[in-house]
Amino acid sequence: MAWEWQFAIGQRGEAPRAVTVHDDGAGVRVGRLIDADISLRAGNVAKFHCRCWVDEHGQPYVEDENSTNGTYVNGHKISRHALRDDDKIYVGDFILCFHRIVDA
Repeated sequence: MAWEWQFAIGQRGEAPRAVTVHDDGAGVRVGRLIDADISLRAGNVAKFHCRCWVDEHGQPYVEDENSTNGTYVNGHKISRHALRDDDKIYVGDFILCFHRIVDA
């Protein structure tokens, strides 16, 4: 199944920008590399920092990809977390506010 992920992404101290990412079912990779689905260009972001994906019941998750600095949701360090609307995912100096996921 294909999904569209909707986020507001901002670097600390900057206004967020709305981002919609198409997911063909493999998940959405977040990292500093240009070929990440969401590329966050900063030294404190791992090459592939975390991954967002949907389970067979339609529940979206975020999972840390063994990054050095960790992935945080709503201020708590996570290895895996079930996402809810308006959860804030902290990756380095970036905040990704999860809005929703819709069938594509």
